Amino acid sequence: MVAARDERLISLVGNDIYVRRLGNGALGNRYNVYHVGDELRDPDDGDVVGYQGLHTGEANLNRVGDPATLRVVDSARETLEDDILLDIEHEPKMNFIPRAPGVQVDGTIMSVIDERTVVADYDVVIINRGSRHGLEPGHVLEVWEAGEEVLDTTPNPKSRRVQLPDERNGVTLIFKAYDHISYGLMWRSDREVKVGDMVRSPAAG
Repeated sequence: MVAARDERLISLVGNDIYVRRLGNGALGNRYNVYHVGDELRDPDDGDVVGYQGLHTGEANLNRVGDPATLRVVDSARETLEDDILLDIEHEPKMNFIPRAPGVQVDGTIMSVIDERTVVADYDVVIINRGSRHGLEPGHVLEVWEAGEEVLDTTPNPKSRRVQLPDERNGVTLIFKAYDHISYGLMWRSDREVKVGDMVRSPAAG
């Protein structure tokens, strides 16, 4: 998006926006609008594997041209200059059967949509594993919290430092998978889930 009508800094439902490089868009086409957020860095090696995309709403194409004119018809948050548009018709269909991955997957929750650090049911999480690691829409992963290292203060301990076991926090359902990252919907959280928690293929049986 290059600008909003009437020099608005933010656009909501009913506002017109001007967009370039829409290609062969036809009148009436609907587009999803996204704000490009922070870099997503793989916690394993620090490499940038993508950018967080925050859905801001939907817009209809009302006039073709360069720039084209669109009207915001649904708003989840403010639409800003430099937001990007994707044709809804080109977005993947999300019809799938929940199932375990065919290979062992071990990864980490890198980020949560809406920039929160604590996750609740039906929140969207981003993990550092994708199609190159065997993930695809419909795969189910367990979420685990790493066990803490604590001091044993009981008399005559075998060792002073004790590593507590990892604990399962919940389950996430993958609905979008790219090369290096995937988006998952928190299907069930049994306790607090946080950025940095681990994800794993469900145990057999």
